[in-house]
Amino acid sequence: MKVLFQFMILFYFVSCKDNAPEPCKDPSNSHCINYDPCYGKLPTNADFTMMEAFGNVPILDGWDYYNTDTVSNSYVTFTAKDSTASTYLWRIGTDTFQRRSVTMQFPSNWITHTNLVNFVDVSLTIRRAPYVKCFPNDSGVDSKSKRLFFICDTSNLIKGVFVGSWNKSSQIDTVGFFYWQKMLPNGPVVKLRFTNTSTKCFEYTDDIYYGYREISFGIPVCIGRSYAKIDSNTGKLIIRATNNNKDTAIFNGYKIQ
Repeated sequence: MKVLFQFMILFYFVSCKDNAPEPCKDPSNSHCINYDPCYGKLPTNADFTMMEAFGNVPILDGWDYYNTDTVSNSYVTFTAKDSTASTYLWRIGTDTFQRRSVTMQFPSNWITHTNLVNFVDVSLTIRRAPYVKCFPNDSGVDSKSKRLFFICDTSNLIKGVFVGSWNKSSQIDTVGFFYWQKMLPNGPVVKLRFTNTSTKCFEYTDDIYYGYREISFGIPVCIGRSYAKIDSNTGKLIIRATNNNKDTAIFNGYKIQ
């Protein structure tokens, strides 16, 4: 009987141990065993993004915005990555601004059919309360500078012939992007000729919005409103095409000429 009682006591304690909850392991929670008061904290950093902007153009809701140091668009948005700073001071060319995000329009002739490469120097200084316990050398002030280049809109990366397939099909297909331009008294006129073997689309359009790595164009008789982008990591062309029935097709391919 005594042996049975001792076995029951041992079984009770083992069962309780097995059923005990896992200890808290959230480094942001001060009640957890692995609490780190510096978890998620960052030193003061004035890094910022530069992205092509299009204002409130409804048809560009599908535009995939990306950080870049080269643009083919006269509108550019500059945004500080740190949203917690107490002050922001931008110097963009000769202009200064004091807010987290700034959108500027640059001279349109910087991107209109010229071989000239224009640029503007951009700097940002931010101030905020530093996390001195985590970063003893952080003064709470940081500055970053970058140079933004402007190139001719038709010198963007979406040009030439690409081979690939639509919707991961085994059928190999080709698409082409070719620009036609003509100088008129009131300024240059540019059209895009889009070609696609499978859809027998060989059409011109002047419904184009330019970026350096991405363009948006519309050809209702072929593939509707479309977005074509060169992936910055792989160099792959990705097209998202939407027809009048809102059906979407995806093309993936690589440049061959």
